[in-house]
Amino acid sequence: MADSRDLEQLAKGTDTWNKWRRDNPDHQPDLREAKLRGLKSQGIDFSDTLLSGADLSGADLSEAALRLADLSRAQLSDAVLRAADLSNAELSDADLSGANLGRANLTGAKLSFATMVGTQLSRASLQGAIMTSANLTRACLHDSDLSYANLKDALLGEADLTRANLQHANLKQAGLTRADLSQANLHQSSLKQAYLAEANLSQSRFTEAELISTCLERALLLETDLRRAKIQDCKVYGISAWKLLLNGATQARLQITPSDETKLTVDSIEVAQFIYLMLSNEKISDIFNATDTKGVLLLGRFSEERKEVLEALRNALRARYNLVPIVFDFDRPTRSNLSETITRLAGLSRFIIADITEPRAVPAELQRIVPNYRIPTIPIRQSGKRTYALFNDLLSYHWVAEEFPYNTVQDVEDALPSLIQKAEEIAERIRPDSDRGGRPTNGSYGPV
Repeated sequence: MADSRDLEQLAKGTDTWNKWRRDNPDHQPDLREAKLRGLKSQGIDFSDTLLSGADLSGADLSEAALRLADLSRAQLSDAVLRAADLSNAELSDADLSGANLGRANLTGAKLSFATMVGTQLSRASLQGAIMTSANLTRACLHDSDLSYANLKDALLGEADLTRANLQHANLKQAGLTRADLSQANLHQSSLKQAYLAEANLSQSRFTEAELISTCLERALLLETDLRRAKIQDCKVYGISAWKLLLNGATQARLQITPSDETKLTVDSIEVAQFIYLMLSNEKISDIFNATDTKGVLLLGRFSEERKEVLEALRNALRARYNLVPIVFDFDRPTRSNLSETITRLAGLSRFIIADITEPRAVPAELQRIVPNYRIPTIPIRQSGKRTYALFNDLLSYHWVAEEFPYNTVQDVEDALPSLIQKAEEIAERIRPDSDRGGRPTNGSYGPV
């Protein structure tokens, strides 16, 4: 409970209070649980004051000194704290909904689990602030300094973060649905498992940022700087990506299909958008069916023990042969019919490599593709593992190669040049006579 003597001093007005503070520098005022709703005390000195649980909702504390103040669990909804100094203040579990903290100094402040829905924080300094699990839904943070801030698990849905400085910020598992991060600086920030669905990332800077297992579905990336960023295992279904800077970026396993559909991954944001465009637009797909492609369709059920083979194929195709691996992972069941998707993927692929090691690995998919689409198909299988019963029937199609047995992942990497050569030889054999005039091999030769 608040100290009655301190409350008496406060009742004498801001000027008297501030003089009293100067005259008693060693005294720590105790205003815990005080009922101070609507207090008008611009410029008041509440530094190092105990205000935990106090009701300051609607109060005007513009330009107040609140350094090191304990405001944990305080009610500050709709309070005015413009240009206030809250550096290193304790605000955990405080309610700041609708409060105005424009240009406030919150450097090093502790805001874990604080409620800041619709809070005005434009041009505020939040450098190094601890904001884990804070609710900043629809908060206005444009031009604010959040560098080195810890926003792990924070809710920032529909927040305005335009031109915000988020360098070195921790945004792991943060919710940023429909947030506006245009022109924001996220250099070396961590967005591992963050949710950025429908976020605006136009002209923002993600240099050397960590985007691992990040949801970027339907996000807008226009002239976004992703140089040297790590972009791995992200969901990019519906992404809009234009004129990106990707020099030195590491990209891998980007899922272009919705979460409830068969997992289809590629290793480039720009390729992801292109391939999804082909899959979703029949007329555009038909145009590109007639042109050269570098796509290689990798089919399999890539459970954890099979991931090493997948990664070896993916990395070698991309790095050594300048081909574009397209991974169709059948490890999870799908509720959708695959026929149309398989048709489009065949049209985008130069050839197929299918790992048929596991007894239940892609039999139905190969039976759907091989009899109906003339595309070079290279089956591989780990030695000692049995082939599914109907596979031999597929060998009657002359665009299916004999299966390649391997013992180790290195065997697959070493054999890859000959496997690619075999695919090209098959492609040459099945190419229509009208296409033998020197046109680059497409790799997809349409329905049988």
